[in-house]
Amino acid sequence: KICSTLPTKSDWVKVTALGGFYEVGRSCALVQTPNSNVLVDCGINPETYEPTKAYPYLSAMNLELDQIDALVLTHAHMDHCGFIPYLYKYGFNGPVYCTTPTRDLAMLLQMDIIAIANKNSQYEAPYGIKDIQKELAHMVTVSYGDVIDITPEIKLTFYNAGHILGS
Repeated sequence: KICSTLPTKSDWVKVTALGGFYEVGRSCALVQTPNSNVLVDCGINPETYEPTKAYPYLSAMNLELDQIDALVLTHAHMDHCGFIPYLYKYGFNGPVYCTTPTRDLAMLLQMDIIAIANKNSQYEAPYGIKDIQKELAHMVTVSYGDVIDITPEIKLTFYNAGHILGS
């Protein structure tokens, strides 16, 4: 008898680039299996305030935010984490997996987006403090080398990339 908690094997994996492929900024990818939808990063392009160039192409997912099972945050640079609170503002309620330093740095940098928007009449922050707080409540920190199941089909292990603290 097969236990329902055992990982499921998938016949295919699909990766959709939603931003950041061929540019620096708004990094975001959707990783799909037959039964899982996971975002990897969700950043902003800090060089522009124009929404069509500053944020990932989330509409290209062809999914509602409540269909996303989890988000993996690779590191706390704004081009990887700067748009995550927006997801919570509009209905995402899943976990965000990251390292402890990535969580702490991401919170500081996302709060900076709000502070910059308050000082700049050309820019309106795409989310507020409550959205960042909701994100923080959903963050799951993972230590380097730990293997965890983020869906029945997808395992996650973080390794030190040496790129930024927590990457």
